[in-house]
Amino acid sequence: MSDPQADDWGGLSWSGWRAFGQAVTEDWIPSTGGVYRFRSRGEPGLLYVGEGAGRRRRLRTLELHSKAHPARYYLEWPAETKRPHRGHYAAPFLRLCRDAGCVVDVSWANGVHADRADRRAVEARLIRQYHDETHGDPPWQRGGRGMPAYLARHNPGGSAGTSAAHEVVARYFEMWNTGQSPIAQVILHPGWIDHAHPEVTGPDGVRESVDTVRAAQPDLRFRITAILGDGDLVAAVGDVERGPGADPAASQMIWLIWLQGGRMAEMWTYRASP
Repeated sequence: MSDPQADDWGGLSWSGWRAFGQAVTEDWIPSTGGVYRFRSRGEPGLLYVGEGAGRRRRLRTLELHSKAHPARYYLEWPAETKRPHRGHYAAPFLRLCRDAGCVVDVSWANGVHADRADRRAVEARLIRQYHDETHGDPPWQRGGRGMPAYLARHNPGGSAGTSAAHEVVARYFEMWNTGQSPIAQVILHPGWIDHAHPEVTGPDGVRESVDTVRAAQPDLRFRITAILGDGDLVAAVGDVERGPGADPAASQMIWLIWLQGGRMAEMWTYRASP
């Protein structure tokens, strides 16, 4: 298996690795069209493979927007509103990596690919090669699907503090109330299991379920009255409002939640006694 960080990976000639922020500040990135890649210093594999008609301008924009706002600004937005402009697809994921303490490096192919179709073909080939060789995608690719697993590795077996755990749980139920389903990628562990709905697994399954359920039940609301406990095991107490005519007494609930690496990993649901 080839090394995706090598200077000849994918049959291309790549520049040496440079600290991303410095590469932008010092104008080291070429202004020509072509492909580029990111890594987390000291770790194997890549974070992202991308392309651009003017790489210097495009990556300067990425650096600017990743610093301008926290990741949640780009990943969470009210339902039925326009997604905030992020300047570059990878901006929230770059911010998440830096917030986790990693040092992001950039490298670019020395060859110029001025034609857009050519650049995109090269980019697609490299992503496909990476997937074939590693049996996965760079974590920033495909909507940042690999970010929860990547961030969990930066805090293996870590314990979420009381306030952090409570915030994650609160954001989960708020996601159902607002329809901000993309945050599932940030707050849920890759191996997420809801024992009340075992057919819905992983952040992608939850994201789809939120969209489907809210479309069918727009009046559905979770009202959380308390979040109890600390560390990696907490309980949320509240009720489910299903709209006019529903019996609220029949919908009082307790959710027991286990967090792993600061993200919700498993949940058990209990109906409170009337």
